[in-house]
Amino acid sequence: MFDYFSRATGSAKEWLVLLRPLDWSKNLVVIAPVFMTPISNWAAASASIFAAFLAFCLVSSAGYIVNDLVDAEADRFHPVKRYRPLASRAIPATNASIVAVVLIVLGVGVSSLTTDRAVIFFVLAYTATSLSYSLLLKTVPVLELAAVSAGFPLRLGAGAVALTVLPSAWALACVSSAALLVVVTKRRMERLRLGEESHATRAVMSFYSSALLRWFQLFFLMCTVAVFLIFLSSDTAGHRYRTEILAFAVIPIFLAMVRFITLADRAQTDVSTTKLLTGDWFVVASSIITAGIFYKALTA
Repeated sequence: MFDYFSRATGSAKEWLVLLRPLDWSKNLVVIAPVFMTPISNWAAASASIFAAFLAFCLVSSAGYIVNDLVDAEADRFHPVKRYRPLASRAIPATNASIVAVVLIVLGVGVSSLTTDRAVIFFVLAYTATSLSYSLLLKTVPVLELAAVSAGFPLRLGAGAVALTVLPSAWALACVSSAALLVVVTKRRMERLRLGEESHATRAVMSFYSSALLRWFQLFFLMCTVAVFLIFLSSDTAGHRYRTEILAFAVIPIFLAMVRFITLADRAQTDVSTTKLLTGDWFVVASSIITAGIFYKALTA
């Protein structure tokens, strides 16, 4: 009986693949404001930021499900994605759709538990952007890049609001630029690996050449560094941080991005950008050092 139920609904392993818990690491951006904001009540702040983090984990998994539902037919022609639970029909589309709706409802509910319920707005905005990408924007060149990357400043904004502070415009701009770099790098990896066949699994790829994507990479790399340097000279940074300490953060930020691009260029298999970022000791160490510099500049 259990075997029949498993075949009809999908195994636990297949559901884990569909929900992509490894990609929840992207939601750590929600926690970033902890290192950028003075905190007086750590117990309340921790509970609030965890609720925001959990809410984004729930709605992001819902977004992954919807995206896989939309892409299921195209994924069947991809050398790796064809093994995904929906593309391989291991999980029925109806069941996946129901779970996606439940996750969105739960995510919005959990976000209401934060100190500032304005976090609900960021969760809803993220959900709307994710669904818009899957259903409408993924075939629109350039705009689809913006739609995917928009999730990161929304996460950062939610984390700041969960701590009852206004998100810094400079921080949002810097994260947006870095997110665009990650998305463009992902597209270039697909182009290099699949060549002209890449448009068979992602129609928008026919609009991007490898050279154009390289220029995008360099542009967003420089934009990220430039925005951070401008932020250092702003009144916001001067009032909140010891800028002579914070200035050192530009080094690990720049090196981490260069390292990421290098790893992506050398990738020989269909490895995700998430694994490239979280599986490399240099990138992880650079992120920890950056967080430490921010916290030191904040508390010194």
